[in-house]
Amino acid sequence: MRNYEIETIEAAMHFMLVSSRRISRVNHHPTWQNLWRTVTVWLTTWDNGAKPSYYDIEMAKYLDGLYFDYAPRDSKTT
Repeated sequence: MRNYEIETIEAAMHFMLVSSRRISRVNHHPTWQNLWRTVTVWLTTWDNGAKPSYYDIEMAKYLDGLYFDYAPRDSKTT
């Protein structure tokens, strides 16, 4: 599970929209929720015994990279 704290609720929803394009393309869908400015993502593969798979790891890398554009300004490093 990973929490992504985002600047605004609008930005949190945009983060989900942008990432959903990749999620649909690779057909590897996480469990996720949005609560105000926090997007929580669970990445596991159920037919793999609910363990992280290669696809989960690649999706986590993608989401972490995308998150940099949405992280609150005070948490970004320059």
